[in-house]
Amino acid sequence: MTVWLVQYRFDKNRSLEKRLAPGLREKWQISPYGPKFISREARDGDFVIIWRTVDRVSPGYRPRDDGGIVGWARLKLDTRHRMQPHIYFEVTHAFPEKPILRNDVYAALGIDRWDASRWPGMVSLLKVEEDQARILSGFFPIQEAPPQPQWHPLASGYPPDWASGWGQDECGVFVEFAVGEVTQRMRWCPPGQFLMGSPITEDERHDGEGPQVEVTFAEGFWLFDTPVANALFDAVMDHMTSATTDTDCPVTEVIWDEAQEFLQRLNALIPGLELRLPSEAEWEYACRAGSRTPFEPTVARQFSGQTITPEEVNYDGNYPYDDAPNDVYWGKTVAVKPHRFRPNKWGLWQMHGNVYEWCADIWSDNHEGAAPDGSARQASRRDGESYRVLRGGSWCNDARFCRSAYRAGYAPDNRFGDVGFRPARGQQGAQASAAEPPSGVAESEA
Repeated sequence: MTVWLVQYRFDKNRSLEKRLAPGLREKWQISPYGPKFISREARDGDFVIIWRTVDRVSPGYRPRDDGGIVGWARLKLDTRHRMQPHIYFEVTHAFPEKPILRNDVYAALGIDRWDASRWPGMVSLLKVEEDQARILSGFFPIQEAPPQPQWHPLASGYPPDWASGWGQDECGVFVEFAVGEVTQRMRWCPPGQFLMGSPITEDERHDGEGPQVEVTFAEGFWLFDTPVANALFDAVMDHMTSATTDTDCPVTEVIWDEAQEFLQRLNALIPGLELRLPSEAEWEYACRAGSRTPFEPTVARQFSGQTITPEEVNYDGNYPYDDAPNDVYWGKTVAVKPHRFRPNKWGLWQMHGNVYEWCADIWSDNHEGAAPDGSARQASRRDGESYRVLRGGSWCNDARFCRSAYRAGYAPDNRFGDVGFRPARGQQGAQASAAEPPSGVAESEA
């Protein structure tokens, strides 16, 4: 197997590293090799090592490091014009925050530091010999073993008694239940780890999205694949709170206590269902579906998760995110499964935009003291706090409010036309508690 070392010069804006995530496809102009050489030597699927030069950022913006390997990728010749001086690859692993330091790589490969610093161009390409590839595999497995089938609640072939349907597709496993003529699907969110919150380098973030906290879900959980729609809410509650009566649109103008009442009634109707509101950690974990970009890239496909368009997410297109142009503003909620939108990698629809979604957590100004097991925070660092967490952004919000990490706090009795909810099932741990003494005045963003 041929291995290619792709070096790029440090970029003070970290434009690549901000968007570096599995699934990202990149096109880079290359040197010193020409397109004929690449066409002759390269094969589709060759392994690509993404290498960054020394970090020259001033202290305070981000701690300096000495450069090194920040990710792995696979060469994609099927999408490349063979006679153009570009290389295409698809990222498989990304670790820009913890690069494999270049001095360690130089020492292992016997590369002269001075010679490497003189490699030409903003992006250089080096064919790595087999013995060097074997050394690099000691840092990270280049040829990974085939993934083992991951356990999930339907692996035994026996669905729960309450299920009216179940199955598996390209997004994973799902299970369904029915209330009268209304069927609701839930998606499985597998066990795993992630960083909750946004990095300080993310554009238009606010301090309440930090500090980033590593959360581990020892067990997976189920989550509705859509926000609760009017049809299901009416079937359970025998009324609708929304201004719109479109049964396919998400229920809105629902307060936190009404969401809890809905869950109690539905759990009573279907014994064993045991639904609840998700914690905000569960919500963000499910929204990201393994991604680290501001938006989940399966949904935000046009810009690889860096920003969104109104063809992908329902938000106010007059207020785009990052460098996206102004665009359409739909001006209302839309059906929970419109054909022009896509679900995320785990099969969850509209985690970005359309309606905000209530979470179980009481509001806290930031993520300090968040539970590492992802359970909901039930005690605030502020005396008398009653606000509850909302996630996801909405149809009448700027694009930045729809980011995976964005969080807001509302009074639980507030009734708004852009607030709904999405129930969860399973994965409950110890509750997060207050980590600091009470202080200040509540402040939320919405």
